[in-house]
Amino acid sequence: MFHTPISAAARLALGGMIVAGLSATTAQAAETSLVREGVLSVCTGGDFPPMQYYANPGDEKLVGFEVDVVDAIAKQWGGTSKYVVGDFKGLLPSLGAERCDLVASGIMVTKERLKAYDAVPYFVSNVVMVTATSDSETKSPLGGHHL
Repeated sequence: MFHTPISAAARLALGGMIVAGLSATTAQAAETSLVREGVLSVCTGGDFPPMQYYANPGDEKLVGFEVDVVDAIAKQWGGTSKYVVGDFKGLLPSLGAERCDLVASGIMVTKERLKAYDAVPYFVSNVVMVTATSDSETKSPLGGHHL
């Protein structure tokens, strides 16, 4: 349910260092459609340090860069964040099924994902590999395996 350009972009919140740049009018438009009863519902994996993770086994509160960013966005929009933690593969389907208002989980913005979702990139990441100097067989980061 996309109501305004900012809410469409925010629904797949691969970011948000946009908090400081939001005008009051834009923030109010997003608040109206994403923060419901004072809560911004956020789907995340909860297992991707330093982005979002549990600092200690048994913790109930997530910590990390994305948590800080999303909490700041929710506050800017007059609400608080509620995190819906799930398997990474289910995050975008959960967004599509409206189980959450946005996703923040270190998701790379791809052309394929942009066909179905809007995105706000807030950091650059790449697939990399590290091998022993004696390894002459590994030729790509995937090396026949899926990361």
